[in-house]
Amino acid sequence: MPSGTGTNGKNYKFGATMAQGAKKTPLFAQPRTWIIAMLAVAVAGFAISIELSRIHYFTHTDPAYNAICALNDKVNCEQVARSPYAVFLFMPISWWGLAAYLALATIAAAAWRVGRRHRGFGAGILFVAALLSVVVAGILAWISHFIIQSLCLFCMSLYFVNLILLVAAALLLRALRQNPVAAVVADVRHLLRQPALIALFAAVALIPSALVAWKLPVYWQHLGWKELPALPAGIDPNGAHWIGAAKPVLTIYEFSDYQCPYCRFAHKSARTMITAHADKVRLVHKHFPVDAACNETVRTTFHDRACEFALAAECASQQNQFWAMNDALFAIQDRVRPEKIDPVYLAEQLGLDMPRFRACLTSAEPLARIRQNVDEGIHRKVRGTPTFFIGAQPYAGGFSPEVLRNALQVYEAMSQDRAAP
Repeated sequence: MPSGTGTNGKNYKFGATMAQGAKKTPLFAQPRTWIIAMLAVAVAGFAISIELSRIHYFTHTDPAYNAICALNDKVNCEQVARSPYAVFLFMPISWWGLAAYLALATIAAAAWRVGRRHRGFGAGILFVAALLSVVVAGILAWISHFIIQSLCLFCMSLYFVNLILLVAAALLLRALRQNPVAAVVADVRHLLRQPALIALFAAVALIPSALVAWKLPVYWQHLGWKELPALPAGIDPNGAHWIGAAKPVLTIYEFSDYQCPYCRFAHKSARTMITAHADKVRLVHKHFPVDAACNETVRTTFHDRACEFALAAECASQQNQFWAMNDALFAIQDRVRPEKIDPVYLAEQLGLDMPRFRACLTSAEPLARIRQNVDEGIHRKVRGTPTFFIGAQPYAGGFSPEVLRNALQVYEAMSQDRAAP
């Protein structure tokens, strides 16, 4: 190797000097840096998804549970977990997150290992997966803000995780000097030559999800409001279902629709209020489905399953389970959208005689009772649901505790006057 003599008389090698002067590739320009970053971020996403799964489970199973991220009405992970949008294709969203981040981590690990022999492997798949995760995060964020109207801090952290994954995937492609389309095509070609890798990815992404969907109990579907105490119930001489006082001072009539969210809230509120006066106040249920299938006043499709739900409640009443089905139909809509509800499933969970229940669903008698209630509502000039009647006075949308107390005082005074000699 050529050598020379420096000014100090010492020999030095030109090769050594050139080697010392050569610049190393910056760490951020090395593909492995971004593969490791994606692996680490995917593991972080997996850990956050575990916490979200825990929050979802305890929110639905433990009435005393109070999540650390339930701060107020606008930032409340429990409210998000209770919404119907927290479940997708028979599984909580957080469980889908577990599967997705596990799959991403597996792909990143495979890219690290296989990439030693096939430079750039996995970069295209990682970019597409990260891009999809950001799109899904955007959809979920929109639902949370505009529909649920409450934000989940842990969910928001996953949106940030997904954005980091996309940035790291883009920087990986830049370090490899590949465009996304070419990278995806190269990955697909390599996978087609490596069926073992396809089997590995399928096993990691699909098999655990399928097992969870198969074995996971449907703990988020509630058959009633556990916080409401049991009260006396029965059927009055006119065939209407009542709950509350066996010998009432005041009777409240409720015209309601099982597919109406306002009815759900108002009914639960009414039940809570009469509990404080359970020995004096009775609540009587009247069907008024806003559904053309059993309500002739409805001209357009609005609540297209309301008659079906009312029919299920009437058929449950033949087995003395009207209020159990009433509460199940209402409560389940706190978490499940109406189009996903199966009244037959609810009947099975309530322990009803299923052949008898199914036979009732196709009989004429319960439908006739529903239409009789509708006719009564039309006669009383019910314009929408829910509508409550305290005496002759209608209360559209519900009534307040103060209204109930004042009405009860009036009726108690009237009762005392009638009892006076």
